[in-house]
Amino acid sequence: MSLARTRTSAILAGPTVAYMLAFFVVPSLILLVYSFWSSASYRIVPDFQWGNYADSLMSPVFWKVTFNAIRIGLLTATVSLI
Repeated sequence: MSLARTRTSAILAGPTVAYMLAFFVVPSLILLVYSFWSSASYRIVPDFQWGNYADSLMSPVFWKVTFNAIRIGLLTATVSLI
């Protein structure tokens, strides 16, 4: 592949990469950082903690939703194979 062709490919891919970074990667990273923070008086406090994940994993609602999603996914896959 020539240098001009490589450069053209990079220029054409640039807007797509910028769009994905701006609207997918950056918000996902922000949510990941916020998920480790705590909340107090309806404000987010920058405090690294695992409690948010522990609370979620111990919630019966989380497990009910997870098992329902797996069940629906398996049912959908089975029906699509038939």
